[in-house]
Amino acid sequence: MIIGATLCVTALVATGELTLTASGDDSSGDDAASQQSAAAAPDAGPAGPTASDPSRASGDTRGDDGATGDDGATGDDGVGGDDGGDDGGGASNGAARPAPQAVATTSAAVEAFRATFDTPDDFYGRFDYGFSGQDPASNWNPDRLVAWSGDHDMSCDAPTTLRSINIDRDTRELDGGTVADFDQMFWWCRQHVMTAVNTVGYTIAWFSPKQFFTDITRVCWDLNVTEMSSRKWTQVLFVSEADATAYPSDRGSGGYDLGFTNPIFRDQPGNPSTGILPTAGDLAGMQLVQRGYVGWFEDQDTWTTEAAGSSERINGVHDKATRYEHCIEQIAPGTIRFTQERPPSHGGFQQVDMPGTIPQGPVRVVFQDDNYNGPKGELYKPDVNTWHWDNIVIE
Repeated sequence: MIIGATLCVTALVATGELTLTASGDDSSGDDAASQQSAAAAPDAGPAGPTASDPSRASGDTRGDDGATGDDGATGDDGVGGDDGGDDGGGASNGAARPAPQAVATTSAAVEAFRATFDTPDDFYGRFDYGFSGQDPASNWNPDRLVAWSGDHDMSCDAPTTLRSINIDRDTRELDGGTVADFDQMFWWCRQHVMTAVNTVGYTIAWFSPKQFFTDITRVCWDLNVTEMSSRKWTQVLFVSEADATAYPSDRGSGGYDLGFTNPIFRDQPGNPSTGILPTAGDLAGMQLVQRGYVGWFEDQDTWTTEAAGSSERINGVHDKATRYEHCIEQIAPGTIRFTQERPPSHGGFQQVDMPGTIPQGPVRVVFQDDNYNGPKGELYKPDVNTWHWDNIVIE
């Protein structure tokens, strides 16, 4: 059995409640839409250390060495109220439009794509990646964050070691500063890929296989379920060609920004946005909040299942190493099944059936690390910001 974990889509869950809120935190400014400012990121980013993972069994996705076992479910993940304005408007820069990628066709139980990240090129050579939302270095908030920690130090030691992610610049971009290097939010170590974002405002680190897919029936990926701020979550989105080529950008690789939001974060009053808004009408995606609450939206704006009441969150896991398999699958017309392997302390497994349809494409499959004022969330710890991704399969 492959071990891995998942987190997706976006919602705010009130402390101790299984409710999704579309309201702002207060009247003092978390609602300014963050527009795109460009930043260069090479198509094949830095490979990083190539140390193998001695804890990884052949054909398996185990955790990293240095793991600590999970210690049971404790605590509640709530959303703390905001106390200041976060998102200043950033400038938007475009890039030349590249030619559309090739389309990969899938059929039932046939793999169209698999990435096990055995080498750095399995990520940097096969995926586009980028950063959406306001550039943290151009944020006018005095509490802005431009540096934070990520798991695995620069020598790719155990996940309990830390590296510094720093995207500051000498001057703010709005005042003529240079473009920040967002590559540091993505790195490869020990045969898997990490993302880490910890900013003021709403921001997304995303990555996606370079090609478009049609006739998708199943997507799986592995992820840790480490307890983090309630304001950090993950999403998996299905983005049509019209939307996927709508926002030219050089803030990442591939030439376009794929940091689309779920329906809650679309510039409504009181809510922030990345400024990357779908218009084609066919965006769909899955959200996983608090490492276990799952939701699904489709037709761009319609939630068929909100991340509340349909599933069980995971709290109290401090193991950074182990990655648990998560899948979304079209099991019947109009029905999607979400499955999640879990620590034994949380039942070992979760299955949720939801109304929904995976778009048949062509679509890009986009994996997202979403962050909305992480430091203001319940259970926030400054050294726990990292999602560990592995074993991505698209059928």
